[in-house]
Amino acid sequence: MSKATKKLLITASASVFLMAATSAPIFAAPSNPGYYVGNQKYLLSDIAANPSLLVQLNNNLNTKGLSSFIADLPEGRLNYAQFMAANPGKLNLSAFKTFAAAHPAVIPADAVIVRPDGREERDPDSPLPGISVQNGLITISFGSAPSSTPTIKDFVVTQSVYGGSNPQVIVPSGLQLNADGTVVSLSVPTIAATDIAQSIVYTVAYKLSSTVSAGFTLAAKPTTEQPVEQAVISTVSAVNGTITVNFNKPVTVAEATYSMKISRSIDGGAGTTEIPSLVQASGNTVIFKVAEVGQTAAKQSVVYSLSYLNGTTINTVGFTVAKIPDAVINSASAVNGTITVIFDKAVSIAEATKGMMIIRSINGGQVSTEAPLPIEVSGNTVTFKVNEVQFTDADQSVVYSLSYQNQTAYNTASFTVAKIIVSAVNGSVTVKFTTVETVSEAIYQNLKFKQSIDGMTSTNVTATSSVLDSVNNSVTYTVPAVQKLYTEQSVTYSVYNGGSTAVGSAAFTIILKSPTINTPVDLNNNHKIVTGTGEPGFKIKVTISDGIHSVENPEVIVGVNETADDKFTTANFNLSTIASGPITLTVTQRDTDNGREQTISGITGTRSP
Repeated sequence: MSKATKKLLITASASVFLMAATSAPIFAAPSNPGYYVGNQKYLLSDIAANPSLLVQLNNNLNTKGLSSFIADLPEGRLNYAQFMAANPGKLNLSAFKTFAAAHPAVIPADAVIVRPDGREERDPDSPLPGISVQNGLITISFGSAPSSTPTIKDFVVTQSVYGGSNPQVIVPSGLQLNADGTVVSLSVPTIAATDIAQSIVYTVAYKLSSTVSAGFTLAAKPTTEQPVEQAVISTVSAVNGTITVNFNKPVTVAEATYSMKISRSIDGGAGTTEIPSLVQASGNTVIFKVAEVGQTAAKQSVVYSLSYLNGTTINTVGFTVAKIPDAVINSASAVNGTITVIFDKAVSIAEATKGMMIIRSINGGQVSTEAPLPIEVSGNTVTFKVNEVQFTDADQSVVYSLSYQNQTAYNTASFTVAKIIVSAVNGSVTVKFTTVETVSEAIYQNLKFKQSIDGMTSTNVTATSSVLDSVNNSVTYTVPAVQKLYTEQSVTYSVYNGGSTAVGSAAFTIILKSPTINTPVDLNNNHKIVTGTGEPGFKIKVTISDGIHSVENPEVIVGVNETADDKFTTANFNLSTIASGPITLTVTQRDTDNGREQTISGITGTRSP
């Protein structure tokens, strides 16, 4: 015996005593070594791992007394109080083993194992009770009296008639206990005799114990007439959830219910036992309620096999459970880039995309297949993303045709992609959308631009900003300005919406404005300025000459401090060196940033005193 085992052997005073060392035991070890206090067993392994169980065991022992204490150890199983009474004094290990072999203790019939978490589970070493039955009475015999007086609630009784597959739970109406508490008699409802003999089986479970069963045969009721013919099944029919059985003669409810065995097979698979409930019995016809077979994504072949009164003849009946119906499209609508489909029932993303075919036609032309991508699913409604139709300079009629799950019916959705109108000036391009809907940011930021000058090869240009005019439904894009020259240039901007073909274009011409002086020029003492026009932002210098002397004004910028951006006015000239009479004026226009310059001479005027 190990030291751990020796330390866990408890005395009546709840203290631990040590047994003398000895050789290996000659007794077979129990399956679950431990100690019983009444009907509760504490396992050695649980006590070693959870010392709190030892405290619980001691408290229980102090309450119930030493007579309830059974040691179930590898050296043997004995009642400790009986052993100490027969072997007073110091513990003798040899006597312990000998006494256990000669007087093995009987485990309580309702023994349970106490687990560390407080749960109780049936002790597998506890002996099962014996059982005998007769009509109206069940007798249960225990090897020893249970630790607590049994009550009706301690027993679970089921009754099966004809050996059928529909046992019923029976609540005993009374309980009697014999003098020593080892035999319990349960009163149960008697079963009436019928035209045929009945096989009755009772199954009983006591508390946490396994079940025990016993049966008897109830003879048919006496008759002086011809022997009663046993009913047999004539025909069987079934729909999902019910089976209708026609017998060759009227049957009672008991005959029809308790003697019927039903097995169900789906798609040729293994049979499962059905528990039928009686719905209606009328003469030869009985309708049984059975579990319905739920619909799945595929149709199912269901076969019921019926055996009546344990007969060898098997009646079969089958039917088909249709698959879950595919969803059907109720309606569809579309705008450029998305299609919204409403089904007749809620669908998942997998259902919505499976078997969905979408083709597109523009202006009644050739169709193209779309690859829809679901972007939102909400109940019956699914929104698909499709390729956008590019804007062009003409209206386009777009029609989507939808076929779902290879259905031959097509649902259609149509809309119009309205034309766009492109206009441009140097430095900006404006795209006007003729649709009445507000242009979305996603649309107008997706547009690309190319620029061509004087018919030369187009080059990409990048818009640096865009401004949405929601009132006019247009977008103005800022693009790099083309540098003006003194020769005219033709500039074309082409607009693209993600494709390689322009969806619209606009052209304009540009040229630097040559400088002019307003005539006639008459410079007098009260009017010493010159006015004219030129390229906005350029600098203007005017030179005045009388043929001998000349003066010029400080440079002025066209448009600065003027009423129009192409006008200029020179500062007051100092004409003191200029003789009165005819004068000649020269105007020079210059862009000091890049050296573009133009000079115009030979403009005449007069100088008045």
